[in-house]
Amino acid sequence: MTHRIGPGHASHVAIMLGWLLAYNVVLQLAGVTRTIQIWDPVILTQILNPLTILLLVLVPGDKSFLLPRGPMQALLLASVAFAAAVGLVGMLLGQAFSLRYALSALFNGAAAYVVYSLGRALPSPIAGAPSFRLIAWAALVAAFLSITAVIAFDRLGLVQRFSADAYNQLLPFAYFLPGTMLAALATLLPIILSNKRGAILMVIAVGALFVAARLGTTRIDPKRAIPLALAALAAGVVVLVVAAPHLQNTLWPRVVGFLEASSLAELDVVSGGRLAELRAAFADLSPIQFLLGGGAGYFYAWEYGTEVILQHNVHFSPATLALRYGVPFAILFYGFVGWVLLRGLIEARLARWDRARLFPLLYVGGAAAYSLTAFSIHIDLFFLLCLGHLVTVTRRSTAERRARRPGSETRETAGEPQGG
Repeated sequence: MTHRIGPGHASHVAIMLGWLLAYNVVLQLAGVTRTIQIWDPVILTQILNPLTILLLVLVPGDKSFLLPRGPMQALLLASVAFAAAVGLVGMLLGQAFSLRYALSALFNGAAAYVVYSLGRALPSPIAGAPSFRLIAWAALVAAFLSITAVIAFDRLGLVQRFSADAYNQLLPFAYFLPGTMLAALATLLPIILSNKRGAILMVIAVGALFVAARLGTTRIDPKRAIPLALAALAAGVVVLVVAAPHLQNTLWPRVVGFLEASSLAELDVVSGGRLAELRAAFADLSPIQFLLGGGAGYFYAWEYGTEVILQHNVHFSPATLALRYGVPFAILFYGFVGWVLLRGLIEARLARWDRARLFPLLYVGGAAAYSLTAFSIHIDLFFLLCLGHLVTVTRRSTAERRARRPGSETRETAGEPQGG
């Protein structure tokens, strides 16, 4: 099926494709410099996201997508206003407050509204754009170059803690899985070697959604299935041979430590201080503040080893949303994500979605799973765009499927005057 982007949003889609290229390729390669502690490319994200939002708002084209039309848009707008009000009251009452963190929280909320609204307004799947496949391949190549460089630097003794970016592989994995299985399998190698537990959770979520969407709805062709199964087996052997020596010193000890942890203190050590971070984030808040959040600008201090760290995020996205915008917002947001995923999965099975329509379902599922191990909700603008777009894809697919039912045309035209 051919999917075309409407002319009114062609410029907006071009901007988001440019963002994808920068985020999944340029930042992937630049991440090597953080691993060897030369430079932290996070500053590129701090420039890239505001510039992208500014272009989306100012570029010529249809701006009607910015008008609130659904419950999530209303929720996002309300969260920004609420966080600003709570943060202002907290500042007046002497609560820990940072203007830089306040502007960051308010911008993230506004950016979420813009990209979600754009995704909801797109008439056709962005994954159907001609250049999208090229971006997916570029992201895969960038991942292999990045992980190869990190391993090389590790052998040279320049890496203190082995880690590589893996979240960027969500795009090629979710895109290739429904149609180019061997390419999807290839993405698993840099993901496994990245030493990221969140990335493993992300792969499991995407794989589970894909199986649930296709199981029992797609006829298996033995002529294609047997060679593919053999190729998958060969790829699995290659992954094990290449990754096993490395995983013995990186990811595997962390998994074993997690399984063997017998107390919260041991679990906190294995998790890299995540539990201590979570406790510190809400430690200074009263019960009412715990419910309403600290608002825009709130920050906290927590001890990690010999360091005292000041920050306004938590490596658990639901907690960060609760900290900034309140517990009710965090519950409603993730509840909405779950509802959209469930509706999309049901419709994907009924309508037998192609790759372009299945992609936002897989991407949102993988991103939501990864967000449980890092604060990625507002950093990845594409997650919010895909969330909004999944709403539209599901709604339009349902309407098209119902219109194809026998007798639907008769019912729709019943009572209309007949021309003569």
